[in-house]
Amino acid sequence: MSFGKIAFDEIEKNRSQLWQLAKRIWDNPEGPNREYNACKWSAEMLEAAGFDVRIGAGGLSTAVKASFGAGSPVIAFLGEYDALRGLSQKTVTWQEPAVEGGWGHGCGHNLLGAGHIGAVIGLAHEMKANNLPGTIIYYGCPAE
Repeated sequence: MSFGKIAFDEIEKNRSQLWQLAKRIWDNPEGPNREYNACKWSAEMLEAAGFDVRIGAGGLSTAVKASFGAGSPVIAFLGEYDALRGLSQKTVTWQEPAVEGGWGHGCGHNLLGAGHIGAVIGLAHEMKANNLPGTIIYYGCPAE
């Protein structure tokens, strides 16, 4: 049996949704501890994939903890989605702020959050299909 194919196939199946999430977060940059939309959109995608989702993890209103499965091993992924001041950027390959001095994702946090969501969704499908034990956790991390 070739492990990994199910996960890769599931990520590919969700490619469009993951890209839309990353782009939506890019288009709506939110600074540290104000990532209310990014948090909500990430949580919705994880809930739709069958994860047990809790917003407000660790007492932070824009943190997400999403879990799938039970037992060991525990595999965790850290996704970011906060924007940084001064990194506003249009979706072009040269430096061109959307808002001069504004918040933006020139740091790629929009991609880290969405990419890790894809990874945990793929891994969950792999574990389910192969009846593998373990817990997958996605932490959506505000403010770096």
